[in-house]
Amino acid sequence: MRLVVVDDNQPIRMLLDAWATGVGHEVLVTLESVAAATAWDGWAGTEGALVDWMMPGADGGVLLDWLAEHHPDIRCVILTARSPLPSHPHAAAVIHKDHLDDAMAALTE
Repeated sequence: MRLVVVDDNQPIRMLLDAWATGVGHEVLVTLESVAAATAWDGWAGTEGALVDWMMPGADGGVLLDWLAEHHPDIRCVILTARSPLPSHPHAAAVIHKDHLDDAMAALTE
């Protein structure tokens, strides 16, 4: 599976990248929504996205709105440390960052 990971927190990005590549996925990692949207069209075949909800500038909700319009077939999972958990109509799941192991299962359900 080709995944895009979008998170402004470097340790989380590194963890998600290592985790996803470790189980055989190809991963494009970006630190914010605008960079992800800019890179998206040049990285054909993307099937899923792990998107941080709270980021400086354009947050995860902005990216999910863009994905719903331009790539509605992409399965998206919101990652957040917020409580209560946010929601978005284009998100397949919302996972608290304390439960990152649930994120991959949500992408492949």
